[in-house]
This record gives sequence, C-alpha cells and structure tokens, in this order.
Amino acid sequence: QYLVPHYRRITDLLHKHGVDVVWLDCDGDISLLVPMWLDAGVNCMFPLEVGTWRADPIKYRREYGKDLLIMGGFDKHLLQGNKAQIEAEVQRLAPLVDEGGFIGFCDHRVPPDVPLENYLFYLSKVRDIWGHGVNLPPMQC
Repeated sequence: QYLVPHYRRITDLLHKHGVDVVWLDCDGDISLLVPMWLDAGVNCMFPLEVGTWRADPIKYRREYGKDLLIMGGFDKHLLQGNKAQIEAEVQRLAPLVDEGGFIGFCDHRVPPDVPLENYLFYLSKVRDIWGHGVNLPPMQC
C-alpha cells in the first residue's frame, strides 16, 4: 500500500514514453519485495546479491520467468576460491545468459583480496562460455 502506488506512478510514465526496462538497485534479501516491485512495474533487479544473501538467479528465473530481468548474480566470493569453482558457477549460469534477460557479473565490487589470476580466469571463462568465444581483443594487464 505504501510502495507500489508510488513506484507505479513513475513506471507508468516511463512505460508511456517507451522505457521497457526499469531497474532498481536492490541490496540485501529482496525475496519478499520482488512480487511488489514487479506489480509496480519495476522489472529488473541489480545486483542480485548471491554472496551475502544467497540469492540465486536460477531460482528467481524459475519463480518469475523472464518477467524479472536480472543483473549481477555471480557470487564475488567464489573468485577467492579455485578455478574449478569459478568455472562451475559460470557454467551453471550459462543457461540464463542464453535465455536472455540476464546480464551476469559479480554481485557488487570484487573484493580486494581476490587474486588477479582468478579474476582474469573468471573474465576468460565468461567470454568463452557466456560469450560463446565472441571475437574480442585479447585481455591485457
């Protein structure tokens, strides 16, 4: 009763002017808020915090379909682990990338103690798996 009418007023105006994607910076556990935001015309959540709140983009996709657009959703803390963990998570999220409506990246800033080698490995796996080997210039440090 407090949130939806005010968001709806803004999103109706945006939709009237051709804006299809209305995203919201939504930190924390958003599970109870997502249905209200969708009802209010907000259809994209950012950064979908996996590492802190265990939000799972695959679970959200199953529950809301492509009505809910997702940005983020990659657990930044995995970058402190090993390469197998990093690659497994990139692979796990690949179907969302292929379906569309998902722009995967680390859920907030990469922690300062992530080894550069791990971060570069993550970027290369994202290019190879999510980008299907897209022809981009090589990464350089």
